[in-house]
Amino acid sequence: MVALARKKAELMGEADELRRRLRKKQIQIAALDESMRLLDQGFDPEAVKPKRKYTKTFIHGELKRMIFDILKEADGGPLTTRQIADEVQKRKGMDRDVRKDVKRALQGYRIVVKVGEIENHQALWAFKNYAATPSDTPPPLRIL
Repeated sequence: MVALARKKAELMGEADELRRRLRKKQIQIAALDESMRLLDQGFDPEAVKPKRKYTKTFIHGELKRMIFDILKEADGGPLTTRQIADEVQKRKGMDRDVRKDVKRALQGYRIVVKVGEIENHQALWAFKNYAATPSDTPPPLRIL
């Protein structure tokens, strides 16, 4: 009971802090609305739409490197989008579902190709030409 009461007190404190911050933001917005009305009598503050704050999940190139490493470690076998996304989440230590990010990334990479689908319409992905050329044969000669 003591632990539950302590957790409730912590959450109530966080909620109070969020309410205080919300009131402060609302006061700032009201001040901006009044400033805009002073500068332009015909201005409608309701016409301004809120801007979504974007939080960057991956640094530049991090997702691409992770996906390539995961596909390399698969020993040549294709993986589903879900398998790749689950491994990315595990490596990154994330709770958020990253399947959309992974799928978008896979569709944009030229060295990764969709090789099929399994019964529940999950796409299978592998490196392009991974199984097409055996590793023990030398590359073909090009005549220029």
